[in-house]
Amino acid sequence: AKGYCNIEETGIGDTTPVNFFPEQEMGMQDLFGNVYEWVIDSCDNKSPVSKRSNFEYKMVRGGSYITNYQQIAPWRRFRFANNYCTSFLGFRVVIEEN
Repeated sequence: AKGYCNIEETGIGDTTPVNFFPEQEMGMQDLFGNVYEWVIDSCDNKSPVSKRSNFEYKMVRGGSYITNYQQIAPWRRFRFANNYCTSFLGFRVVIEEN
């Protein structure tokens, strides 16, 4: 994964533009790393860390430029307050060619 996506081991330490890394053998590109991807899934509003129950949480998946290669996985999900803002959270845009 190191040569194909923006993760901790690349040492870049920030987001990278689309097409920064080469395509993988099967022609895929930019599937992992760079930013955790916000997904539609939501979760229980009760936080084990905070006693406040009025937070709304949304899920993110994948991994980012601060994620170790051993932790990159499409099924790995974390929750963040929906108003949380940082450079390692974002979304992916897919454009299909006609």
